[in-house]
Amino acid sequence: MRVLFVYPAHENLGIEYLSAGLKAAGHTTELAFDPVLFDDAFIQQGLLGRVLSHRDALIDQARRFGPDLIAFGVLSPFLQWALDLGRGMKEATGAPVLFGGPHASAAADQLMEHDVVDYVLVGEADGPIVRLVEELGGGLHLDDVPNLVHRRQGTVVHNPLGPFADVATLPWPDKELFLEQSDIFRFGYTALTSRGCAMRCSFCSESFLAGLSDKGERSFLRRRLVDDVIAELVAAKERWGFDHVRFYDTILPVDKPWFHEFAEAYADQVGLPYWCLGHPSLIDVETVKLLERSGCFELQMGIQSIYADTRSEVFHRHETTAHLTRAMDALRDSPIQFAVDNILGVPGQTAEELLDTIDFYVANPPDRLNVYWLTYFPGTTILDIAVQTGDLTEADVGALHRDPRMKAFHINKPAHRRDQHKLFTYLQFALLLPDGWHDVIREHRLYRFLPPVDITMLQALAYRLSSVREYAHLETRVSRRYRSYGKRWLKDRVAGRGTRASLRPARGTSGRS
Repeated sequence: MRVLFVYPAHENLGIEYLSAGLKAAGHTTELAFDPVLFDDAFIQQGLLGRVLSHRDALIDQARRFGPDLIAFGVLSPFLQWALDLGRGMKEATGAPVLFGGPHASAAADQLMEHDVVDYVLVGEADGPIVRLVEELGGGLHLDDVPNLVHRRQGTVVHNPLGPFADVATLPWPDKELFLEQSDIFRFGYTALTSRGCAMRCSFCSESFLAGLSDKGERSFLRRRLVDDVIAELVAAKERWGFDHVRFYDTILPVDKPWFHEFAEAYADQVGLPYWCLGHPSLIDVETVKLLERSGCFELQMGIQSIYADTRSEVFHRHETTAHLTRAMDALRDSPIQFAVDNILGVPGQTAEELLDTIDFYVANPPDRLNVYWLTYFPGTTILDIAVQTGDLTEADVGALHRDPRMKAFHINKPAHRRDQHKLFTYLQFALLLPDGWHDVIREHRLYRFLPPVDITMLQALAYRLSSVREYAHLETRVSRRYRSYGKRWLKDRVAGRGTRASLRPARGTSGRS
């Protein structure tokens, strides 16, 4: 059987794992990658987005590949993209369309209202997608596929949930799936040492994904063996020569005994600089020493709010302010750079709270401050809180599951908070100002004269000025995507070819040794 995966903007480890599992079972996979130029989280320009659209080329690719199943990984901001492209691919090939990913897990019934969607897999799909493909190629006993949502005689049926994947049995991710697309995916090696999360933050999809198993939440966080992780990284280093690693575990140092073993093995056998995510309640001097010993060049952690009540009651995060300062002090005393995430536009938030936030970070500066507007995702528990505070209505929540109005990852600007938009702009640069300037700006409220919207290029400039290394943050990977696919598109135009040629991988990008 032939499975075509479809995904936009960035590399996706989940799809790489699914592809590896299908190939191990004897099936053939391919990736249709959409760079979504000028229509992503960072740059949105309608005319350029339409001119540089890869939709027709992707549909042509699907027609040539001849899939038995078209599988979309669906993030909420790209729901309409997936529905539109899925419809075009289905009409061109006649193949059924499967939706999976966080949005599909939260809004399966709403997705099944669209005739383009034949199947939805909720939760983790490693085993279920292999079973589905086998049934499509033979018996069509769809009721036997765990986690599957499908139609039976016009009625939507939810099959029982199966267990979460056993990470000890999973094959290594199929890196060639993305490497064959472009050299932009040679920019560091992405890896996971675990599945699941120890936390249940109200704004995060992990809060509801944890319950999507017949074993319940207790089996959600699973850790790979250190030897298996190291073997994967050593093999990748030898084969592709990556210069750094990015670990996308929700919290890499969540388990001290495991992390101690990992840090020693990584330092001795891999020896590449790496980036990872952490949690302030779990960062102390001992952990920082292990991070330093193993080669961590930057750790990114979420503070999200400087107010303990907001963290606890709104975000369902229970670290104390003492945890925050302990973690920041420990990192500041080490050579490891650290980035901090902070969310604005919180239900009930005032402009005065934002000024306090700026004061806090000026007095306790991280190496890099990432500032995001709160994005409401389907299925998350923060939706109920937002309804209680009046930031959302029940109708808003219903619409969110069917037609998310945010276009991209962290963009859901509260239009009625003009003063907060100006402070958002200021917070991008407050930590870069010379000593004493912030006091003057606050005293005279000079931030009133800043633009009331966040300007993409200014935000990118703030990241660039505060970046520890070129590859330390997402903005660099975004700019590489634009440069690579933009040059390819321009070259094809000069040569007199249409957009479809721009999807052909450049010579030498196959990723094969």
